[in-house]
Amino acid sequence: MSPSTHSDAWTNLPGVEMQFGSEDLAGCKVLQVRGHSIEFVLNDGAGQWDTPDPYGSSQNKNYTVDSPGKYRLQGGRLNKLS
Repeated sequence: MSPSTHSDAWTNLPGVEMQFGSEDLAGCKVLQVRGHSIEFVLNDGAGQWDTPDPYGSSQNKNYTVDSPGKYRLQGGRLNKLS
């Protein structure tokens, strides 16, 4: 799997490919962005899209980060790391 992101003005598919992290993030896919907030969605580069959990008709279909920092996305849940 090669996770990709779409943000800002939505990029063409498959998006920006995430890279493997190093040191404390070894084994994880990472993407560094500059800014104070971001709305994004992930895909596998082959048409499968990831959505926040729990996903329902009234829930946001995209992930959002509203403050700078490091975040972990796992199992459909996005959490800020301390």
